[in-house]
Amino acid sequence: MQTRYDCAQSFTSSVDKSSFVVPRTHQRRALQSRLTRCCNNFKGDAPLLTALKARAEAQQAPFYVPGHKRGSRVLDGARQVIGETAFQHDLTELPGLDYLASPTSVIQQAQQLAATSFGADKTWFLVNGSSTGIHAAVMATCGPGDCLVLARNCHQSAFAAAVFADCDTWYVQPHYDEQLGVAHGIHPSSVQQALDAACSAGKRVTAVLVVSPTYFGVCSDISGLAEVCHISNVPLIVDEAHGSHFAFDSAFPQSGLSCGADCVIQSSHKTLSALTQAAMLHIQGDCIDTGRVSRALQLLQSSSPSYLLMASLDGARAHAQQQGIWEEPLRAGQFSTAKLQELDGLQVVSSAYVGTRGIAAVDPLRITVGVQSVGLTGSQVSTILEGEYGVVTELATQQVIVFALGIGTTMSHAEKLIVAFQNLHQKYRDTTALSDELASKRSLPLSQVGSSQAGDHNSLQPSVDMGNSLQLMSLRNAFFANSVRVTRAAAAGRVSAELLCPYPPGVPVAIPGEVLQTETIQLLLRVLVTGGTVTGPSDPTLSTFLVVAD
Repeated sequence: MQTRYDCAQSFTSSVDKSSFVVPRTHQRRALQSRLTRCCNNFKGDAPLLTALKARAEAQQAPFYVPGHKRGSRVLDGARQVIGETAFQHDLTELPGLDYLASPTSVIQQAQQLAATSFGADKTWFLVNGSSTGIHAAVMATCGPGDCLVLARNCHQSAFAAAVFADCDTWYVQPHYDEQLGVAHGIHPSSVQQALDAACSAGKRVTAVLVVSPTYFGVCSDISGLAEVCHISNVPLIVDEAHGSHFAFDSAFPQSGLSCGADCVIQSSHKTLSALTQAAMLHIQGDCIDTGRVSRALQLLQSSSPSYLLMASLDGARAHAQQQGIWEEPLRAGQFSTAKLQELDGLQVVSSAYVGTRGIAAVDPLRITVGVQSVGLTGSQVSTILEGEYGVVTELATQQVIVFALGIGTTMSHAEKLIVAFQNLHQKYRDTTALSDELASKRSLPLSQVGSSQAGDHNSLQPSVDMGNSLQLMSLRNAFFANSVRVTRAAAAGRVSAELLCPYPPGVPVAIPGEVLQTETIQLLLRVLVTGGTVTGPSDPTLSTFLVVAD
């Protein structure tokens, strides 16, 4: 039997749950009883969703927040966009609706149903997105003086979590795809090497955090990673933001929980039918102190959680379990992948990648296509697809475009995608000159990039090869350090005070406390040149950078 991780000391204070209990009148107790009977009669399919519906249908004079009073008075335009029903159900912590920070009834029931569905011992609903779940998971496992082994292709929220937890970081490198310009999987041997190196450097590693599946749809060997982590008595946290659907059909890759991960965070809105920003955090086993997770979430989550978001999580879980619900999205994904592979020169990430580049599986609902042969950049292909054919991509980089499928994807969506891509491919195949109209939309001339090779493949690679040796300060110390603004030419070799991310996917290439490299600066400029977005800079033109003062 493996020795399990012994969590660090918990937060020093806890919440007095009685502080959440507000005296109610006997009339409201009667309503509570009616709601309870309604939920009990619902047979547990979606208890929170049902309770919210019953509460919204009750005829009352609403002397409680929010101020629109169940949609009594809102801007006409807002009513048209958001909908009358949404305002009626936008309620607060009323009798029968439970309390997210200390659930005892319908929210607790909904979270327990989710835990059972996803294979967790305990599940928390998140109203601030997966980012909050990542923050809480790191705060529950790492503290001052501890070290988080972190995959360098993790979301920016993981780096922010290290600031919150005041922990050190040690980076583990994903396999890099030179042709597509993206990072893929993390091999278990790479995590073992990172654990050994961090230990040799005197670090006390208390958690490992990886992202699987990646934004580009590939999964790492989570079973192998979990084994490596548990041998070292370290919990494995998996950012599974794009893999909420894995638990519901055998055609999908195995979920992180089924592979032995201790903590999994999912963005339920990305592939399920939950509303945007709705997410879940799952724990299994005794590696991680669940009480500490709850206390971290109490600090991090809103004290006025949206019941629309929470009810959508309850409904999305019940929806994802319906018989046959995934058949059409899977057909659409298989059809799209097969048809795209028929087009000469396109590089489609598929099951053929499994066993290479640290890839253990590929998500059939995420389609990543290399478009170099079309003679256009990914950003330009994305612009054409939307402008001429009404097909909108999830992500476009210099070399690839990404199509995100979900529970709502239909065959008609897939057919429209393929017709559009076939027409585009025929029109631009072997074209060497880029469209003047598209080129005119560049935010900077290519001559300003520094390296004139705007199409080279160094997407994430420049800043990750030497990540640990370049980290001169902890993220937290760099975040709070005095900073100065310097010109772009003077920034190389200085310690960054900013976290800079091409977005999406939100993977940082410049991190507070890390030495800025010339290659990293050129990469960020290329993102702007090709129509992308860089989040985090105080100067959005990247003419200047904030660095730590000497």
